[in-house]
Amino acid sequence: MHGVPALKLDPDITKGCESYAQTLAELGKLEHSKSEDRPGLGENLAYTYSDPLSVVKMWYDEISKYDFKKPGFNMETGHFTQVVWKASTHLGMGKATDKLGRIWVVGRYKPPGNFKGQFEENVPRRKYVLERLL
Repeated sequence: MHGVPALKLDPDITKGCESYAQTLAELGKLEHSKSEDRPGLGENLAYTYSDPLSVVKMWYDEISKYDFKKPGFNMETGHFTQVVWKASTHLGMGKATDKLGRIWVVGRYKPPGNFKGQFEENVPRRKYVLERLL
Protein backbone atom coordinates (compact mmCIF):
# COMPACT_ATOMS: atom_id res chain seq x y z
CA MET A 1 0.00 0.00 0.00
CA HIS A 2 2.84 2.38 0.74
CA GLY A 3 5.34 0.99 -1.73
CA VAL A 4 7.49 -0.49 1.02
CA PRO A 5 8.80 -4.07 0.98
CA ALA A 6 6.87 -6.66 2.97
CA LEU A 7 8.33 -7.42 6.39
CA LYS A 8 9.77 -10.90 6.88
CA LEU A 9 8.56 -12.76 9.97
CA ASP A 10 11.59 -13.59 12.11
CA PRO A 11 11.24 -16.57 14.49
CA ASP A 12 13.88 -15.29 16.92
CA ILE A 13 12.26 -11.87 17.20
CA THR A 14 8.88 -13.59 17.58
CA LYS A 15 10.17 -15.63 20.56
CA GLY A 16 11.15 -12.43 22.33
CA CYS A 17 7.75 -10.89 21.53
CA GLU A 18 5.90 -13.88 22.94
CA SER A 19 7.98 -13.79 26.10
CA TYR A 20 7.43 -10.06 26.60
CA ALA A 21 3.70 -10.35 25.87
CA GLN A 22 3.53 -12.85 28.74
CA THR A 23 5.39 -10.37 30.96
CA LEU A 24 2.85 -7.65 30.07
CA ALA A 25 -0.05 -10.02 30.79
CA GLU A 26 1.41 -10.64 34.24
CA LEU A 27 2.10 -6.93 34.85
CA GLY A 28 -1.33 -5.89 33.63
CA LYS A 29 -0.07 -2.65 32.09
CA LEU A 30 1.52 -1.45 28.87
CA GLU A 31 5.16 -0.67 29.43
CA HIS A 32 7.88 -0.73 26.78
CA SER A 33 10.71 -3.16 27.37
CA LYS A 34 14.16 -1.78 28.04
CA SER A 35 15.99 -1.06 24.79
CA GLU A 36 18.98 -3.08 26.04
CA ASP A 37 16.66 -6.11 26.33
CA ARG A 38 15.79 -5.78 22.61
CA PRO A 39 18.88 -4.29 20.94
CA GLY A 40 18.28 -3.04 17.43
CA LEU A 41 14.51 -3.50 17.59
CA GLY A 42 11.58 -1.09 17.52
CA GLU A 43 8.50 -2.02 19.54
CA ASN A 44 4.73 -1.54 19.37
CA LEU A 45 2.47 -2.64 22.23
CA ALA A 46 -1.26 -2.94 22.77
CA TYR A 47 -3.96 -5.05 24.35
CA THR A 48 -7.41 -5.98 23.19
CA TYR A 49 -10.37 -8.03 24.33
CA SER A 50 -11.02 -9.29 20.81
CA ASP A 51 -9.06 -10.36 17.75
CA PRO A 52 -5.34 -9.63 18.19
CA LEU A 53 -5.10 -8.79 14.49
CA SER A 54 -7.35 -5.81 15.20
CA VAL A 55 -4.39 -4.30 17.04
CA VAL A 56 -2.38 -4.04 13.82
CA LYS A 57 -5.32 -2.26 12.18
CA MET A 58 -5.51 0.09 15.18
CA TRP A 59 -1.80 0.88 14.82
CA TYR A 60 -2.19 1.46 11.08
CA ASP A 61 -5.30 3.61 11.51
CA GLU A 62 -3.14 6.26 13.18
CA ILE A 63 -2.46 7.27 9.56
CA SER A 64 -5.50 9.55 9.87
CA LYS A 65 -3.50 11.74 12.29
CA TYR A 66 -0.20 11.70 10.38
CA ASP A 67 0.75 14.88 8.52
CA PHE A 68 2.63 13.85 5.38
CA LYS A 69 3.30 17.54 4.66
CA LYS A 70 5.27 17.78 7.93
CA PRO A 71 6.86 14.35 8.35
CA GLY A 72 8.15 13.56 11.80
CA PHE A 73 7.50 11.77 15.05
CA ASN A 74 4.27 12.31 16.94
CA MET A 75 3.08 10.34 19.97
CA GLU A 76 -0.30 9.87 18.27
CA THR A 77 1.18 8.29 15.12
CA GLY A 78 4.29 6.43 16.29
CA HIS A 79 2.71 2.99 15.92
CA PHE A 80 1.65 3.74 12.34
CA THR A 81 5.02 5.12 11.30
CA GLN A 82 6.80 2.07 12.70
CA VAL A 83 4.40 -0.32 10.92
CA VAL A 84 5.15 1.21 7.49
CA TRP A 85 8.79 2.24 8.13
CA LYS A 86 10.51 1.51 4.81
CA ALA A 87 13.91 0.61 6.25
CA SER A 88 12.49 -2.04 8.60
CA THR A 89 12.87 -5.49 7.05
CA HIS A 90 11.99 -8.02 9.77
CA LEU A 91 9.12 -8.42 12.19
CA GLY A 92 8.24 -10.48 15.23
CA MET A 93 4.79 -10.71 16.80
CA GLY A 94 3.70 -12.24 20.08
CA LYS A 95 0.57 -12.40 22.19
CA ALA A 96 -0.49 -13.60 25.61
CA THR A 97 -3.85 -13.68 27.38
CA ASP A 98 -4.24 -12.60 31.01
CA LYS A 99 -6.74 -13.76 33.65
CA LEU A 100 -9.20 -11.03 32.63
CA GLY A 101 -9.25 -12.20 29.01
CA ARG A 102 -7.17 -9.32 27.69
CA ILE A 103 -4.87 -10.24 24.83
CA TRP A 104 -1.51 -8.48 25.08
CA VAL A 105 0.22 -7.95 21.73
CA VAL A 106 3.88 -7.13 21.11
CA GLY A 107 5.28 -6.25 17.69
CA ARG A 108 9.00 -5.73 17.18
CA TYR A 109 10.74 -4.42 14.07
CA LYS A 110 14.30 -4.72 12.78
CA PRO A 111 15.86 -2.35 12.17
CA PRO A 112 13.78 0.00 14.29
CA GLY A 113 12.02 3.01 12.83
CA ASN A 114 10.94 6.45 13.98
CA PHE A 115 14.31 8.15 13.63
CA LYS A 116 14.38 11.93 13.58
CA GLY A 117 15.14 13.32 10.15
CA GLN A 118 14.27 10.05 8.37
CA PHE A 119 10.47 10.20 8.23
CA GLU A 120 10.08 11.65 4.75
CA GLU A 121 12.06 8.82 3.13
CA ASN A 122 10.67 6.03 5.34
CA VAL A 123 6.97 6.88 5.68
CA PRO A 124 5.72 7.25 2.11
CA ARG A 125 2.17 8.17 1.28
CA ARG A 126 -0.29 5.40 0.55
CA LYS A 127 -0.26 4.38 -3.11
CA TYR A 128 -3.59 3.66 -4.72
CA VAL A 129 -3.71 1.01 -7.41
CA LEU A 130 -6.45 1.25 -10.02
CA GLU A 131 -6.83 -2.53 -10.22
CA ARG A 132 -7.95 -2.64 -6.58
CA LEU A 133 -10.86 -0.39 -7.43
CA LEU A 134 -12.10 -2.48 -10.36
